[in-house]
Amino acid sequence: MKRSPLKRTSFRKGKPRVRGAIRCTFNGRSFPSQLERDRYAQLLILERAGELSELKCQPQTHLTRARVGYKPDFSYMEKGKLIYEETKGFSTAIWQMKKKLWRFYGPSELRILKRDPRGRIHTTEIIHPKGCEPDK
Repeated sequence: MKRSPLKRTSFRKGKPRVRGAIRCTFNGRSFPSQLERDRYAQLLILERAGELSELKCQPQTHLTRARVGYKPDFSYMEKGKLIYEETKGFSTAIWQMKKKLWRFYGPSELRILKRDPRGRIHTTEIIHPKGCEPDK
């Protein structure tokens, strides 16, 4: 059986993947999309400015007692509060399921970021899990 040429070329550096994301590198790190790379660059600037600390890429978290694993794109401390971030260019069914699980079992706030038509990155949604209500 012949393999699809799309499958063979989808993981090469600089080539578009199935959803259109292009894998790229920055500061010696590899990112699955340009959006994620650009957000990492922004977070590094904020960390150097002292706005946030303890920046981590792809931190492992567990949702539910059954330990359903999930790796958000970033985590960091902001004003003494743990924040997780997920950059999304395209929403999948699996992502929708994990987003619902986060609402009930997430360890802390989850911010979802997207790129607007002008190319700017902005927060589109903030999920506060039950028991982790927002500060007023």
